[in-house]
Amino acid sequence: MRDDLPRRTRTEQDPGHRGGIRAQELRCSRADGGAHRHRRTRVPHQAGARPARRLARRHQLRRERRHRARRRARARRRQERRYRALRHRRTVLQPGRVLHDVSESSNIPLRTSRDALRGRRVLVIGAGGLGCPALLALADSGAELVIADDDTVELSNLHRQILFDEESVGRDKLDAVRDALVRLGIPETSIELVRSRFLPDNARELARSVDLVLEGADNFATKFLAADACRLERRPIVHGAAIRFVATVWCVAPEGRPCYRCLFEDVPDGDAQPNCNDAGVLGPVVGFAGALMADRALRVLTGVDPPYGRIATYDGRRDVLREVPVPPRGACPLCGPSPRISEIDETRYTAPSCAA
Repeated sequence: MRDDLPRRTRTEQDPGHRGGIRAQELRCSRADGGAHRHRRTRVPHQAGARPARRLARRHQLRRERRHRARRRARARRRQERRYRALRHRRTVLQPGRVLHDVSESSNIPLRTSRDALRGRRVLVIGAGGLGCPALLALADSGAELVIADDDTVELSNLHRQILFDEESVGRDKLDAVRDALVRLGIPETSIELVRSRFLPDNARELARSVDLVLEGADNFATKFLAADACRLERRPIVHGAAIRFVATVWCVAPEGRPCYRCLFEDVPDGDAQPNCNDAGVLGPVVGFAGALMADRALRVLTGVDPPYGRIATYDGRRDVLREVPVPPRGACPLCGPSPRISEIDETRYTAPSCAA
């Protein structure tokens, strides 16, 4: 039995929840000239789709801007680290340029850095892998150089002790260093040679006779001895060390706080000390450490932002130089509120051999 109710055609049916164009929306008069082909009317829920897309696009643009800002910040930090490393590399290659930079950045009315350092005395402990590049950088500073060492040049030293050559093998290190510096134009009168190691017998006297100490020793005993002597004589000291791919440099103020014993406390046992023959030392890393020591010494002597209390660490594998502040230790026996070290006692130090 057929239903007599009127039925709607397919084009007249409601398109449903998906929306669309109804048939009656396409009907127009003949006067429109078929304009319905180009004019369509959206249903209400479709009209809000465009603002939603605009909002999503704005959020996406903001995320992209944030990502770009983060990438630029990371690139800027990498560039700053690279610049710091290159600045200290320049100390080895162009010491005169570094002195010029120091004088330009100084807030003190100095004519030149050389004039400011003329008459100042610097003690360099050890003419080895750390002492040679430091001496090369300081040679053009105008300061008087006091060099303490009692070793001879060996063939295995040449890859990192840059003041020596094959003709220097077998010679006394101090004589070879003096000749190398004189060839660079340094007057022999500004070089003083101490043909002895830095020992408990002469430590305080040597520290007292200079304005700053550069400690490039190859064992912990001498490092602690130098730290104690400089603290007792109120002299600034720059410590340097290098092993494998890592180099560290630390500048300590005359009054300490912090000092070398704030970080390392006491001379380690012989088994706890790394052996340079087993661990190895990389020549460029040692040279970089010596150059960085010279840079710290120049900043202390000229009064241009002395980097006291911050230890600098250089990673040769990643070519990264960073500084870390070291807090003073309250129970430090050397610079603490109740210091227990008031004199140099030879029994406090041991000297395991380590060829740096």
